[in-house]
Amino acid sequence: MKTPVNHEYTTEQSTSLRAHAREQVKTHTQACLDFARALYEVRYGKIKGTDEYVWKTWGFPDFETYCERELLWHGGTCTSYIRVYDELCVRRSFEDGELPPSITALRELAKISKHHAKDARELGKWVKISHEHTACEFKDLVEKQLYGGTARKFRFGFVMTSAARERIMRRLRAAREQMQTEAGEGKEITLGQALEAMIVRTETGRPTAREAREARRYRKAS
Repeated sequence: MKTPVNHEYTTEQSTSLRAHAREQVKTHTQACLDFARALYEVRYGKIKGTDEYVWKTWGFPDFETYCERELLWHGGTCTSYIRVYDELCVRRSFEDGELPPSITALRELAKISKHHAKDARELGKWVKISHEHTACEFKDLVEKQLYGGTARKFRFGFVMTSAARERIMRRLRAAREQMQTEAGEGKEITLGQALEAMIVRTETGRPTAREAREARRYRKAS
């Protein structure tokens, strides 16, 4: 596609361009939902008359490897798309045009659907909120609702071997389970919090400030 030489538009042309961009984002979002459905069917599809998943019969050890090698997508991204289709299309039902035309917002709505909204009415409130905020603002609101606090959250990654990743994730999940047991019901511990606690202990030999506060609280309660 060639870049147009002339970037100047009449008022009428700029209005038409704006409408075109909005239409394209709707088309893109629908394409993402179609892709999410295909991923969902591949992830859970089995060969008729057997218990074999289709991706396994294609020669892949797991679904994430299939995504990485055949689709050239991150396995985690594919999983988030599956969550969107599962939560918003399989479990819930919305009228055409009711959901925001943004795959970013839909991924956040899927989190709310899975971990917070108890019914369609509650989820409907979040759908309305998603239309009233930017993608980043809505993401911040969702994370505040799910994890508490007001600080904005960030994601970062590392390059490592598959075996190293599996070892780290296994230890992270174990650490999170232990912290979740200590925290009790009503407070969800994230993998990020578990990682922070592990790093702080390795560096200083001491618990995080949050853990220290909770320990003091537990001592007072006892």
